[in-house]
Amino acid sequence: MMMDIDKFKQYNDTRGHQAGDEVLCLVADSVRKIIRGSDLAFRYGGDEFAAILLSADPSDAKAVIKRVKRYFFARLKEADEAAAVRLGLSVGMATFPEDATTADELVRIADAAMYWAKSEGINRVGEWHDLAGASGSQVKAPTQTARRRRASASRVTTARSR
Repeated sequence: MMMDIDKFKQYNDTRGHQAGDEVLCLVADSVRKIIRGSDLAFRYGGDEFAAILLSADPSDAKAVIKRVKRYFFARLKEADEAAAVRLGLSVGMATFPEDATTADELVRIADAAMYWAKSEGINRVGEWHDLAGASGSQVKAPTQTARRRRASASRVTTARSR
């Protein structure tokens, strides 16, 4: 799954980089607390995050997304109630092998689904069938910006006490 914080730039510009950094940490913490120890989470670049949910079917992925969002917004409301009203978390999801057969395809489809979700409004979830129904065509190759962002992605620590 790919996640993007909706309205983050405006929030960061008006509230300052320290407040923006706190929101980024809240997203990372929310993902880390909700996913299993066997799953992987990464900061994909800017205000985007990615998670690989091993052996998760679409139903499992949707449940994880719901729990991440619930946890994130509860924590955000505690920290900054006004931000909880303004910000959103758009998510794109794709599953293997139902939606894609290679890692590159999986990332590309989840990323495209996330951007589709963002185009539909804030705080949405996009899936492959949403994209296929909206465009009726194959997902396009990532842009140069997306390739640079992927190349600079950094891993969010997922170690948890066992």
